[in-house]
Amino acid sequence: MGIVGITQIVICAVAVGASFVQSSCGIGYAIITMAAWPAYIPFKTASITEHIASLVLSGFILLRLCRSVKWRQVLPCAFSGTITMQFGIHLLLNLRDLVLHRIMGVTLLVLLAYFLTLSAKVHIKASLPMNLFVGAITGFFAGLFNIGGPLMAAYFLSVSKTEKNVYHATLQAYFVTIGIAAIITHILAGNFSAEIAEYSAFAIVGTLCGGALGMYCFHRLNMGQIRKILYIFMGIAGTALLVWG
Repeated sequence: MGIVGITQIVICAVAVGASFVQSSCGIGYAIITMAAWPAYIPFKTASITEHIASLVLSGFILLRLCRSVKWRQVLPCAFSGTITMQFGIHLLLNLRDLVLHRIMGVTLLVLLAYFLTLSAKVHIKASLPMNLFVGAITGFFAGLFNIGGPLMAAYFLSVSKTEKNVYHATLQAYFVTIGIAAIITHILAGNFSAEIAEYSAFAIVGTLCGGALGMYCFHRLNMGQIRKILYIFMGIAGTALLVWG
């Protein structure tokens, strides 16, 4: 197959599906790619590749919805998240892949349990302390294995109520700011390679294709449908990582 092998094709194909889910309902890119890619490439390589491709995806979505962003919520979350993300990245570089898979699987299932049992009963109001707190937690998980999205999505879903454009735009604005910080951190740590650049190129191609289709679907979904899609993928990914690692 020349320079294009099974690994590159899988990376591109998974990126299509993952970007479709995230662009249509807010999150899902990291959950899907980090559940699938580590079966073909090392977890740490997949993590950095995901940071690059997801930044492209979030930037693409943000350009479409930029007028709906609530920057007063985004900036405090990004500030605290950028700080705690450094600790997550440090653990990422020092833990074995199997341990990372197990932690990620348990975390996804715990979040799913929260969504199904408590999210409708807990009403959170946006405030500076809450923005800083949620940002700190999601930043840590974003650095460790790129799954800060579900918790941040739960928070923005709660404070955005039924305004789906505000929810989606604000969430993607957070992903852009935290994604830039993550990439800068990896650059300074010398974690990039020609291999990662190659995988990222294939991931970006698939990401842009799936992202365009997902945005088309997003405008036809309501908030209830968005929540159901999130729950399904979180449950599948969490169970797969916990069982098969």
